[in-house]
Amino acid sequence: MYFKMNMLTIALALLLLFSACIQEEKPLLLVDYAHDEIFPPLDPRELGYAKLDAVFKEAGYEVKVLSEHVTEKELRGARVYMLAGPMSGLSEEERAAVRGFVERGGRVIVLVHIASPLREFLEEYNITLGWVLAEEENTLEKPHNFAVRSVGDDELFQGVDSLSFYGAFSVRAPESYAFTSARAWEDLNLNGEWEEGEPRGRFALIGIARYGKGYVLVIGDDATLANRFIGEEDNFKFARNLAEWAYPK
Repeated sequence: MYFKMNMLTIALALLLLFSACIQEEKPLLLVDYAHDEIFPPLDPRELGYAKLDAVFKEAGYEVKVLSEHVTEKELRGARVYMLAGPMSGLSEEERAAVRGFVERGGRVIVLVHIASPLREFLEEYNITLGWVLAEEENTLEKPHNFAVRSVGDDELFQGVDSLSFYGAFSVRAPESYAFTSARAWEDLNLNGEWEEGEPRGRFALIGIARYGKGYVLVIGDDATLANRFIGEEDNFKFARNLAEWAYPK
């Protein structure tokens, strides 16, 4: 009888230990730093992402920086893969690994610094990038820096009335959010003045596409959530919502 009680006690202890390990496991945010990104993760300087990473940590994530090319193995344990301002493109093998990750339910967050390294990758999800936008309304010192006041009514934007952007690209996606005024334009020659032939109208700066069980979310600017600007407008609240949006339900 004593032996049986001992075995039962040990079994219960192991069960409690196992349960505690499960409860302590955190979702993983994998931040890419293998494609020549110029805004470093975990960096406290003005153009780093330390504050954004802290938002995810406070939301319950583990944050890991990926310094080598992304693989299926690296993505296997992740909940979110963040590609923030890459200056070089993903290889065909990397794109396939990310595609499988999203299809299984992973979430990808893309922040755009320049469009060319991302076009081929994003087109797989029916997302296209336009060109750098300029505004005549809600400008922040110059036409390429501006706030948007029409963000959308998705849960991702609860408590968010405005966002600021600094040299952002237009985003076309199955679901579109964060719209300029109708007096914005794609500034093809980057001179800050509208000229004949430059597309003009209301443009989105945030897009979302569903693929399989997962999602790809694109923000047309990598500065919006950088340390220097994350405190502007409602950018910080949006960052918190983003962490919550990606968190396993």
